[in-house]
Amino acid sequence: MKRIISLTVVFLLCICLLAVPAFAASASATLTGPGTVRAGDTIALTFNLNGTGIFGASGTLSYDANQLTLTGTSQVVGSGWMVEFNGNNFVAYDNNLAKPINSSTALFTATFKVKSLSTGTAVKVSFTNVTASDGSADIAIGTVSYSATI
Repeated sequence: MKRIISLTVVFLLCICLLAVPAFAASASATLTGPGTVRAGDTIALTFNLNGTGIFGASGTLSYDANQLTLTGTSQVVGSGWMVEFNGNNFVAYDNNLAKPINSSTALFTATFKVKSLSTGTAVKVSFTNVTASDGSADIAIGTVSYSATI
C-alpha cells in the first residue's frame, strides 16, 4: 500500500511539472532617430525596449566623439521607472517592481550635436552589452545601433 501511494505521488508531481509551461524570457531593443541628418543638426535618438515581464535593462553607449557630441539624456518611460547614466553606462529599472514592460516601450532619449562633417560621412551610435532582466534572469540583447549618412 505504501508503494502505491509513493508511485501515485510521483506520478502526480510529474503531471504537475509537465502542465506548467516553460518560461523562455525574450527581449529586444531598438534605437530610433531621424532618417535625414545634416552637419550641425541636433538629433534625438530614442532607446526602445520590447519584451514581457521586463523589470530592468542596462548597456553602454558608444559613438565617435570626433563626429558627435552628446548634449544630454532624458527619461521617457513613465513614473515608477528610473533611468540613470553613469558616464556612458545606463541602467533603467522599475523602482517599485510594479510596472513591468510588456510591449515596446521608450525608455530614454539621447541627444547629440552633429559636428561639421562632409556629405557622405556615416555616423553611428550604439548601445553595447545591452541586457534586460525579468527579475530572476538576465536576457542578453547584445548591440543596438542607429546609423545615418550625412
